[in-house]
Amino acid sequence: KRAQLNKSYSKQELSNQASSLADQVFPARDYRELDTDEEERYSQHRVKITFKRATYEQVNDYARLIRGKSPYMFLSEVKVTPKYPPKSRPYEKTTFDATFEVSSVEFIQK
Repeated sequence: KRAQLNKSYSKQELSNQASSLADQVFPARDYRELDTDEEERYSQHRVKITFKRATYEQVNDYARLIRGKSPYMFLSEVKVTPKYPPKSRPYEKTTFDATFEVSSVEFIQK
């Protein structure tokens, strides 16, 4: 709690940061705010960022950018599904659909 004093992200700050970082890597991403989990001493805010047909580098770059914001925001869940090219076009690159659940914990000030 002391380490994050005045540094933890509110839901709005998490939304802004996660969206801004995604814009740097994959501007065509889909974005959705999820429900906040409220506990007695803290709230965990969550957003979902989805990339469709992204490159491996784009998926990896976004995860790296989020990890760079730790411990104030973090990846709470990541799902990556490869999209292989059709057999008729084996020369095309494999792309990836990725869903990132990005979270922040905001401690309740008492």
